[in-house]
Amino acid sequence: MRRFWIAVFCAALTVGVLVAPSAASAVGCHENYICTYESVEYNNPSFDISCSVSGEAVRIGVTWRSATNRCGNKTDWLRLNGTTIACMNPGGNRPSPGNFNEVFVAAEFGAFC
Repeated sequence: MRRFWIAVFCAALTVGVLVAPSAASAVGCHENYICTYESVEYNNPSFDISCSVSGEAVRIGVTWRSATNRCGNKTDWLRLNGTTIACMNPGGNRPSPGNFNEVFVAAEFGAFC
């Protein structure tokens, strides 16, 4: 199990962003993060994406099926291979937007869906 977490950390360093597994599905999504889940309705292990990743698409290689946006004033877009599936305003939730494998975080504050 330890090797798995080391591999996740190395992968995060490779893409240049901090993306870490969390227990967000059990305790909620923390401020200044976009939380993604492998199942609809925020179930199964998730990944937290820092809101500081501005103007970039984060792609981990798994298919996500729900998300929540806790970025204070940033919109993000859920995408499948570059095609937008859904948009989430700050504080927004998408319990079942369809399958997606990328999250694009707005570069500027105040851009809304």
